[in-house]
Amino acid sequence: MKNDDNTYEDYKQKLASLSENDIAIFNQVESIPPKIVLHNAYMALLCLNGKAACEIEDKIFEIKKNDVFLCHPNLFVENAMASIDFKCRGILMTSAFFDSIFLLGNNIWDIKSVIQKNPVVHLDEQEAAQLIRDTDFLCYKLTSPPNAHHKEVISLLVQAMAYEFYDCIAPKLQLQLSSYSSADLIFKRFMTLVTENTPRHRDVAFYAEKLCITPKYLTTV
Repeated sequence: MKNDDNTYEDYKQKLASLSENDIAIFNQVESIPPKIVLHNAYMALLCLNGKAACEIEDKIFEIKKNDVFLCHPNLFVENAMASIDFKCRGILMTSAFFDSIFLLGNNIWDIKSVIQKNPVVHLDEQEAAQLIRDTDFLCYKLTSPPNAHHKEVISLLVQAMAYEFYDCIAPKLQLQLSSYSSADLIFKRFMTLVTENTPRHRDVAFYAEKLCITPKYLTTV
């Protein structure tokens, strides 16, 4: 990869490596696929009924109807509990899938530090209903017989949902959508890999392979 013209090819390579295990819709906490949770997942959980609570960095967060609980990879959540009448709707996606849906554009947001401090966002009835409709349609497409462009359809649907959801919660969390160059995005993804890989790898080729670029280009970035 030598310039921005290869961004689409990078996207296609990432897309080809994705599978049905990279994204899931769930309706109950018990139905969260354990393997996805254990592998650096992003999660958005909408409370439909009842209450729940969890602890993050010694702070208790409560979740009630129309609250969305946001979770990013490596966010340490403990002492989670829910009422007997607790119902939810949620979406999980791996880091690989989350990263892939933004490779076509220069816009991405840095929300890890923000949602670590403010993981619970309250939606009004209309916003909550829209999120349910979006996940209903996405679930329908995920379970439909795959066609020639099944992965592309799913990726673009999730991308559209993600940007709409961002526009919904950004004012509530005082987030700002920033513009980044292709090199900026690669650097951010590289830093994420360095943080998430234990033990730390010191070989440039290791990270270049993960990023689908050459070691020379990564060194330049």
